[in-house]
Amino acid sequence: MTPPAPAEIIPTVSLRLDGDEVSPDAFLEAARSLLDLLSEVGRSLSEQRAIAWRISDLSTGSANLALQPTPATDRAHAGRTISSTVGGLAEMDADGTRPPHFSDKALRSATKLGRLAGRDGTHVALRAAGGPGGERLQVLSGRVEVHGRQMLRRPSPREYGSVEGTLEALTIHGQDAFSVYDAITGKRIECVCDRETLERATEHLGKRVLVSGEIRHPGDGESKKVIVESFQLLGVGPLPQAEDVRGMFADDPVDIEEWSRYVREE
Repeated sequence: MTPPAPAEIIPTVSLRLDGDEVSPDAFLEAARSLLDLLSEVGRSLSEQRAIAWRISDLSTGSANLALQPTPATDRAHAGRTISSTVGGLAEMDADGTRPPHFSDKALRSATKLGRLAGRDGTHVALRAAGGPGGERLQVLSGRVEVHGRQMLRRPSPREYGSVEGTLEALTIHGQDAFSVYDAITGKRIECVCDRETLERATEHLGKRVLVSGEIRHPGDGESKKVIVESFQLLGVGPLPQAEDVRGMFADDPVDIEEWSRYVREE
């Protein structure tokens, strides 16, 4: 007789509020802050994979809410998001170091959870299960609020990199900038530049470019922006199709010199 297949472990995050009197407003604020925090951390881990959550448990007495990803959601991504969220809150409780994948918006949501901890004798705990970090229980203290406020007063660490996409709208309102629409996500990225760079950009509207510089993530739902240091024209034709690069596979070799001539001509 074939043994039954083991049940799949579904990533779960649970929020528990204990106290003499847990008000509906406090519970709703904690639930909303947790959802906002999960959304921000999940977006930081992968902008292309949104997580839809469902309530798997909701009980009174001690106010308890458990969330799991819906069946259509990438459960591995949800597990990483839960582990990073609860682990990040543990780091915030321990010291004043900004956790990985915590944007300013995520810090504000975490700070709200910290503010609830200890208010009128309320205890706030989070439990993570089914993620890469295994099962973990984290009881929050007021230090999360204190450390969160300190982190928000500090400038975010600078990140340098490049974005690739189609150069489109130009603006001189308030500051000189142009927009690039990301080649993969299709999202608009504002590129702030000087007037000389803007004048160069006008010559390349509708073309594919590579923009390099300081990348900033404002948070609060705003798109990231680039403080432009340089940009490079990539070409005017469409992006290469699968059949254009068949020679990269071992079973269909291509002459390297021929391929190089093709790329230069394009």
